[in-house]
Amino acid sequence: MTDRMERIRRISRLLYLLCIVIAVVLAALAATCVIMGSMPGLSLFDDIREYAGGTTETTVAAYFGAADMALMAVLMGTAAAVFREISESHTPFVGRNSDRIMLMGHVVMFMAIAMPIAKAVASSLTSIDYHLDVGRILMMVIIAVMAYCVALIFDYGAQLQKESDETL
Repeated sequence: MTDRMERIRRISRLLYLLCIVIAVVLAALAATCVIMGSMPGLSLFDDIREYAGGTTETTVAAYFGAADMALMAVLMGTAAAVFREISESHTPFVGRNSDRIMLMGHVVMFMAIAMPIAKAVASSLTSIDYHLDVGRILMMVIIAVMAYCVALIFDYGAQLQKESDETL
């Protein structure tokens, strides 16, 4: 049991570091999307602006890109917190991990439902051509439901761990 838990801790530390790096990269990309989308004089995006038909469409697309990247950064940051908790505690089954995994499910569900609606509304108000990707939405809903299931399992595990600790 000790060897297995040590292996889990080691893997969790590696995953924690990986999630932190990815979260920082995603946050930087989100900031870049906002900066590039809101500065009409940047030559890097002039070709994209010209193709999109104007600065409004490019700015809207950049802000949606920033929102997607920011939400993914939140997911990775939350996953990092879960992995850090697992690597530092004697058990992965703590209430905070259950809450964090539930938060991840909420974020994915938001990305699956609210973001496409917002993009469709923006598409109707501008000349941006947005196509609803039903497969992506369904996949994200399934991932959110799976996160909810894992959160409930972690919550149950935390209750069992608490009972076990109290009997000792």
